[in-house]
Amino acid sequence: MSFVNFTNLRYVQEKGRNLNVTFEEMKIFFGINLLMSVLRYPRLRMYWQKFTQVSTVTSKMSRDRFTQIRTNLKIVNDLDVSQDQRKADRLWKVRPFLTAIRDGCLKMIRPVRVCIDEQMIPFTGTVTNLKQFLRGKPNPEGMKNFVLATPGGLVLDFCVYQGKGTTFQTDCHLTLNVAEAVVMKLSESVPASSCIYMDRYFTTEKLIDLLGEQQIACTGTVMRNKLPKCDFICDKDFSRLPRGTTEMFVSQDLEKVSVAVVEWNDNKPIYLMSSKEGKTPMDECRRWCKKQKKYIDVSRPNIVTSYNQYMGGVDMNDRLISYYRNFYKTKKWTLIIIMHFFTLAVVNAWVQYRNDRKILGRPKKEISDLMDFMMEISEHLTESGDKDSSSEEELEEEQGPPPQKRKRLPPLPARLKKAGHMPEALEMKNPARCRRPGCSTGKSRIKCRRCDVFLCLTKDKNCYELFHQ
Repeated sequence: MSFVNFTNLRYVQEKGRNLNVTFEEMKIFFGINLLMSVLRYPRLRMYWQKFTQVSTVTSKMSRDRFTQIRTNLKIVNDLDVSQDQRKADRLWKVRPFLTAIRDGCLKMIRPVRVCIDEQMIPFTGTVTNLKQFLRGKPNPEGMKNFVLATPGGLVLDFCVYQGKGTTFQTDCHLTLNVAEAVVMKLSESVPASSCIYMDRYFTTEKLIDLLGEQQIACTGTVMRNKLPKCDFICDKDFSRLPRGTTEMFVSQDLEKVSVAVVEWNDNKPIYLMSSKEGKTPMDECRRWCKKQKKYIDVSRPNIVTSYNQYMGGVDMNDRLISYYRNFYKTKKWTLIIIMHFFTLAVVNAWVQYRNDRKILGRPKKEISDLMDFMMEISEHLTESGDKDSSSEEELEEEQGPPPQKRKRLPPLPARLKKAGHMPEALEMKNPARCRRPGCSTGKSRIKCRRCDVFLCLTKDKNCYELFHQ
């Protein structure tokens, strides 16, 4: 109910009157947004235009009402948040919604192997501190979200980066950089004897030692300048060795967790560091050889195999969200975050649904894909958001049928076209009001077929001819 209460409150504070948004209407609003994410019209107003309208949308909510709710959507009361709270938390405008989504993620069962990676929330508006730019990402500009996920794409925990100076409250007493603090924060919900996979942005020797104290293993790629003291040859000489060449170094420090550092020559030297896996057992993978112009078998260490198998969970979730992302332009970063995490929750629900169906042994044709799943949720939200039919009938009996909206007049260019206009006399009990501007008293049973409006056409009054001039 927070969306309903604070949206109405915000409108009263700004406009001086109540927006009268109901709980059922808010459910319809989110159901329509979900449907729009699937249909993906290039412009928002096309869902209500005569030629391209979607009856499911137009029958549930008018365009102006939808825009009104979208513009005034709120989850907190600004007057209840102090200046100190605003400075401490730059996401205070959406914090209750993020907390609700995160609480749902924390209830998920944790597998033994999980991964941590970055996720970009696309946004091109002007937001100080929150907006980041990561070159090489599919969506380089937007807000950064650190995610803990399963290899199958189920989000278990997340924390949104708030820009320079962001601190993450952890139990560690040591000084940590942002990447190390993020991993320590997200690992709080990871049980002991698990293994976390991450990329080179996060992996450091200090982080592996800290996770080892919590009995959590760690595997990840690492940059050469972050490697512990190893006797590896330089990258230039190592890249000249045969493809698939592997070297391994194991730390012998008894006071710390034993760490294996593996260097593997693929297209270029790749470094990985782990407190769980090492070089053996070796397997083979297929790679394209430019010199021989064919695929060849290349030996691969076990640490690379495990990393490739368990690291892609966040990218999987990001890809699923990108299929049906709510992409309509807005200057409000709060609306972007709300819609992103709303879609994330739906994707999480679908991943759970698919996993449960597979465990039950259901055939593939009985498992709904993501699009059908989102359509079903949209239908449920829009249908359950309607008022009860019995109460509507009682209201009709008391107040009578609702007044019908008058059709818009056709645009002037369509009225001036000579072709297609034809008067048609209809057998009606009561004549309709004339639609020519300026004729306030005339009534007629004559209708223009092309313009679909009633116009006076008598000896004394010819509104039909004047309307098409």
